[in-house]
Amino acid sequence: MRKTEAQQGRRRAELAMQVEQKTAARDLAMISLQKAEYGSPVEREEAQINIENAKRALTQAQTDVEAQQIIDRVEMTNRELRIAHRQKNYDRSLSDYERLSVHATRPGIVVYERIRKRGTDRQGKVTEGDVVWGGTSLVSLPELDSMQVYTQVGEMDVQLVKPGQRALIRLEAFPGPVFHGVVRHVSPMANELEYAPNVRVFEMVVDIIEQDERLYPGMSASVEVIIETVPEALTIPLGALRRRQDRTLVYRETEDGFEVVDVTPGADNGIEIVIEEGLSEGDVISLADLGLL
Repeated sequence: MRKTEAQQGRRRAELAMQVEQKTAARDLAMISLQKAEYGSPVEREEAQINIENAKRALTQAQTDVEAQQIIDRVEMTNRELRIAHRQKNYDRSLSDYERLSVHATRPGIVVYERIRKRGTDRQGKVTEGDVVWGGTSLVSLPELDSMQVYTQVGEMDVQLVKPGQRALIRLEAFPGPVFHGVVRHVSPMANELEYAPNVRVFEMVVDIIEQDERLYPGMSASVEVIIETVPEALTIPLGALRRRQDRTLVYRETEDGFEVVDVTPGADNGIEIVIEEGLSEGDVISLADLGLL
């Protein structure tokens, strides 16, 4: 603004000087006209032409001054509007900047949310330089008193999982302890697995019942949902069971080696199978198919 005012002042001063020069030229022309009254007609005519030219030049100089004053006022108004607009933008940006400071209402830890990375189909934790939009969740302060496991269940098993079912949770960082949980929610819509687009999975949320200082947000865990329970069941690894035509059998260890024992199988969970008849607790069986040796 000061630069504009200085430039306008300089232009007005130049125009004022031109007006003074034109005024002096007119006055000289009038004096010349008075002297020419005693001269020849040609001299009087020339003096008259000079004074007319001087008057026109003075009038033009005065008009230039008035026009420049109007131009300066318009330019100053436009600059004031631009300054006001930029000040408004600055105030808005300053307000937005001040609101970037987030203060926690309680002690805890900050968890960076996962967002879709620009130009890719993958998701990852938000980092410096990521492009985000309004409404995007960037960080969260989890409630450590009630922890949850976010996991996925395959489309072949989703019909077996229901809210309210009990679950067993194991941490990859601490493989020993087993935590207990309850299925809270199973998504009604399947999603593509991030790194295997042809595989469909359903999101599942499991509430952890225990409170433990070893539980931290972002840790990896495995979840085993209890679909059905069989009380006092005798189970063996599913891989130890053999089927021979109409027989179901296992190889049980004896003092002389192994013997073939027919068994009656029950329900299985894909890993272990219930044996209803044929074996007793403490029996040692072979995991290998001895019939192929």
